[in-house]
Amino acid sequence: MTGTYRACIASLWIAIGVTALLGAGLILAPRDTIAFLALVRMAGPATLDGYTDFMHGVLGATLIGWTTMFAGLLRGPIRAGEPWAIRLGIASTLVWFVPDTLRSAQLGQFENVALNVVSVVFFLVPLLYLARVASRPA
Repeated sequence: MTGTYRACIASLWIAIGVTALLGAGLILAPRDTIAFLALVRMAGPATLDGYTDFMHGVLGATLIGWTTMFAGLLRGPIRAGEPWAIRLGIASTLVWFVPDTLRSAQLGQFENVALNVVSVVFFLVPLLYLARVASRPA
């Protein structure tokens, strides 16, 4: 494995960890997590009603579920350079990114658009590199 290959794997682990922590924060401490995101201009005001609080819990659980699956792929087939697993990681990232970002932009939630762009870079850039490496003949 090259240094770039290892850096891509490490970058994906960091992206998974940060995303999982955000998910856990939205479940365990939604008000504090939203307040932190508001502080760094990635969310609106830190006021939550019961339904919004519930939906942040659902979002957090979804993020943790997605990152758990992604970590399993990264630990095995992505790290091993399996093209199908890398394509699945790319597809999963795009299936989240495109509708979430378009809907966020439509609703004027440009902080979320910015957060999505940063997040997709941390997932997609290493995956695209790994896909390129995996597609080379052995």
